[in-house]
Amino acid sequence: MRFDPQTGEPIEEVAEEVVNPIVRPKKRFFARPAFIAIASVAAVAVTAGVLFVSGVFLGGRERVLQAVVNTCKDGGPLMETLMVFEGKEMKESTTTLAVEYQGVEIVGEYRHTPTDKQIWLSSDVQPGVEAGLTITKDKIMAGSPLIGNVLLVYDYSRIPSGYIVEATGLGNDELEAINMALEMVYKMGSDDSKFELTEKQKKALKNWYKSIEVEKTDEKETFEIDGKDKKCAGYTMEIDEDVILDLLEICIDILDEAGQLDQVSMGMDMDLDDYMDELRDSLEDMPKFEVTFYVHANKLAAIIVEADGSELSVLFEGGAYRTQNICVEVEGITVAKIKGETDGSEETRKLVVQGETFAEYTYDSKNGDFDLEVYDYSGEQVFRLAGTLEVEKDSWSIDANVKVQGQSIDFALSLKKGADIEKMKGTEFNIGEASEKEWEDIIELFQNLFG
Repeated sequence: MRFDPQTGEPIEEVAEEVVNPIVRPKKRFFARPAFIAIASVAAVAVTAGVLFVSGVFLGGRERVLQAVVNTCKDGGPLMETLMVFEGKEMKESTTTLAVEYQGVEIVGEYRHTPTDKQIWLSSDVQPGVEAGLTITKDKIMAGSPLIGNVLLVYDYSRIPSGYIVEATGLGNDELEAINMALEMVYKMGSDDSKFELTEKQKKALKNWYKSIEVEKTDEKETFEIDGKDKKCAGYTMEIDEDVILDLLEICIDILDEAGQLDQVSMGMDMDLDDYMDELRDSLEDMPKFEVTFYVHANKLAAIIVEADGSELSVLFEGGAYRTQNICVEVEGITVAKIKGETDGSEETRKLVVQGETFAEYTYDSKNGDFDLEVYDYSGEQVFRLAGTLEVEKDSWSIDANVKVQGQSIDFALSLKKGADIEKMKGTEFNIGEASEKEWEDIIELFQNLFG
């Protein structure tokens, strides 16, 4: 201990802070490179599928395209049931969700037509508890018996100039973003929102796909499929930074030509040019990797990704269909499996990660009964969804019960063809153009209504 020479008092000593050097973990395949590899494989697979279904054939590469598409379609009875509406057009439809919790039922409907979209909510807690919201090509309207004869209206086709601008402090950019978001909601499901590649865009994707070096493996590899060893031909693609960036540039051009670029930038909350610069920086150290697609009977048998001396494998082991059993390996060690089995019309599948079951579902394609359970690391059930799925020509419905952390909720979800848009009536209150005095009056009215 040291002492002050003038006062003789002991000096309190403070221990110096010891700063440990930062130890950076070594790069592992199942980290950033793995994520990039998996994302890239997914991009190749999706692009291949787009080219195939668009009628764009690429000679010797056609077998990989066919295998990707055929494997994705081979999803089993549950997927077949859910995909009944694929490709069907419903110019008018009604989606209904009814939820019952602790004796109270709440019903919500989404009604869709080519010209109007409407959301209608109601509850049996007491008479008159309902509300509606309608979106037209330029306005959004909301009303409810709870607020009397008032119909709230906002015109999203123009920038508001009323008191709300001063009250919220929003600038033109923020107001334009709100209007654009409402326009996006209105266009959802309309002909304007349908996406189809132009011939120019198909050609760009075709040229990109052709730019990837593809070689057939010298020898066939043996994989277990449907319980039997099968010799499978392999096709190897080399993926590097340029391949990924070229694809992203094509996608940006496609979005730009479709008039969707501003909406994407708004959703990302950043400029796409800045995003591309960040992405280029993140890909600088990315090792070149090889992806080998092994094919059997025009479907995928395996996808092997090799990068930086490491290997990741996705094995399609089949069963009743090719994707019923899937195994994921890193360096030959199984890290995850999807295990499935079929008994008559009933199928059971499990997601197993490092030997522990994290999810399991059972589906009976004959009567539509299903049961999905999710578990935590200790094996305790944290989520369960059980009920019945019914699919008909122009409608489907789910009647089920969901349990989360001890809470139980009954619900029914359905989609049917056709929609009845209710005409909304009342004294309009223009949210965007109302003066300060009009806002004071409407607030006073609401205060009187709700006490």
